[in-house]
Amino acid sequence: MNKEGSLDMALALCTGCSIGTCVDTAKLVEAAGEAIQGISCLKHDCLCSEAGLAELNKMTREKGVKRLAVAACSPRVKNSEFELDGVQVERINLREQVAWVMETGHEDTQMCAEDQTRMVLAKLESISDIKPYVPEQLSSDILVLGGGIAGLTSA
Repeated sequence: MNKEGSLDMALALCTGCSIGTCVDTAKLVEAAGEAIQGISCLKHDCLCSEAGLAELNKMTREKGVKRLAVAACSPRVKNSEFELDGVQVERINLREQVAWVMETGHEDTQMCAEDQTRMVLAKLESISDIKPYVPEQLSSDILVLGGGIAGLTSA
């Protein structure tokens, strides 16, 4: 990676829920900066709180962020909190996949967190347009093959 000009990308890092005690967040931010030069980074004690979300919204507005990596809890929880209009958001599951299951302060724990962060940043970097493709014309013609129960039911 190590690309310049990705100034519309940002990393939001939650240090709560034992993430900050398990992972060296300063090294994680440094690894993100090495992967994407000029990336904006935000660290907060509780990113899903009102104060954390307010800071996150402020950063995305002020810096013109279009692609955001949120390093916090699982994408299965707090989904609506991290939905931002006009921003492609990808989640990095540091709480369940790193902080809760790996040894605190261990070299492998830090490496796992940095690897997951780099993978999501690479994914976001490869996204060129966040608007979904919608075809102009759709065909309603279909061909059903097979005379079994599935074919007869669908016909």
